[in-house]
Amino acid sequence: MTVASAPVVQTVSGTVGTSIKVELSELDPASDWSLLTVDVDPAVTYSRRTNSLYFKASVAGDYQIIIGYDGSPVRSFKLQVTN
Repeated sequence: MTVASAPVVQTVSGTVGTSIKVELSELDPASDWSLLTVDVDPAVTYSRRTNSLYFKASVAGDYQIIIGYDGSPVRSFKLQVTN
């Protein structure tokens, strides 16, 4: 039986309106990106390029981001955005 490891927890910081890059090295072998899920606040948008996600917030604040792949969480972090 394989047990999934716990998600990596971290804090990522940036400023309102700038792209904040988060590399997902744990998803290097991924090939079916339709299995990626990203749980974000409506004030935060994101885009993906290869195994990196770019987040941009329109309002300053602290946001919890949860990234999953194929139904399993792979990373959780707090996005701190300042003016």
